[in-house]
Amino acid sequence: MRSLIFCEGESDQVLLGYYICGKFGYQFERDRDIKGFNRKDKVCQYRNGNQDVVDIWAVGGKDRLAESIRAKLTDNKANTEREAFFDRYVVITDRDSDRELRNLLDELQNVLVPFTGPVSLKENQWVDLRQRIDFEGEARFQFCLTAIPEHGVGSIETFILESVGNQGENEKTIAEASQALVTGLKNSLVQPCEYLKTRRDEVKAPLGVYLSVVSPEKIFDKIDKPLRNLLWHQFPTIHSGLESLDYLKSNETDGVDTALTAN
Repeated sequence: MRSLIFCEGESDQVLLGYYICGKFGYQFERDRDIKGFNRKDKVCQYRNGNQDVVDIWAVGGKDRLAESIRAKLTDNKANTEREAFFDRYVVITDRDSDRELRNLLDELQNVLVPFTGPVSLKENQWVDLRQRIDFEGEARFQFCLTAIPEHGVGSIETFILESVGNQGENEKTIAEASQALVTGLKNSLVQPCEYLKTRRDEVKAPLGVYLSVVSPEKIFDKIDKPLRNLLWHQFPTIHSGLESLDYLKSNETDGVDTALTAN
């Protein structure tokens, strides 16, 4: 089984990589380029013992999700190489507001329709799709969009901070203080200021503060070890929000004859 996860930025890409490794037993394999796009985006590839592959593509922001999916499906149309096709496409995005989520769902539907025909997308629901390709065959795949956290606004980082904060009283205290510190700094900084200047910065910074406190000796090592050492399988909040990735437990494709077929 081959999966392609679209996410907004590199920090999301890194955290999702840790998640699928810690939860489902995947291992990082390599960085690679992705075909069919005119930018050099970073794609991280993971593989498990069954040789299932997951690629995580950081597209460079929410406003580039739709165009990146369009680029991938355009590349599919003229491609006959098996490794170019994926059985599942997952879009994972921050929940900024209900309106923005509705707009994104509409935008993705508009991107998919020219390639697959009519499609109705709903949050956290898989849809089965077929794409015509140029040599008179078709590519079958499943598609899903997941916004996190499940409730309220936030990001992958706030999602994880909430989960690790539920490990114990000390962890909860550090998580709450990390959030309060960032909020206080934002309100105290003299404007204009280059720090915490976007909402994205504000929601992502508290996790960095938390990790620098619980593993201060690792803060200069790209926080690799503290993230790897998180007990990802023990966080029900994260699992609930990323339930769309539970298919990675096995190499089953729910009976869908995916990937590349010829007429």
